[in-house]
Amino acid sequence: MSLFILAGLFMGGLIGTRLTVLALVPAAAWTVGIAATVSILHAGSHDWAAIDVSALLLFMQIGYLGGAGLRMFVRPPRIVSERKRLHSS
Repeated sequence: MSLFILAGLFMGGLIGTRLTVLALVPAAAWTVGIAATVSILHAGSHDWAAIDVSALLLFMQIGYLGGAGLRMFVRPPRIVSERKRLHSS
């Protein structure tokens, strides 16, 4: 279970630092698809797969919030001064 938590935090953090929140949708769909495939291939893993995927999706969103916070506070957006903007035109 801790592997899923760490993987979710890591993947969410990477998505949060680089992409928008809409990038979580394909990542979540891909995660659910892999879990469904594993659940079909292994006969007794239905209940554990659902719990693990839920934890992974939850911590992916928490990791996204952490990554987005890093992007916002550590790397502030560049503000173009009025003088440079007029000069480049």
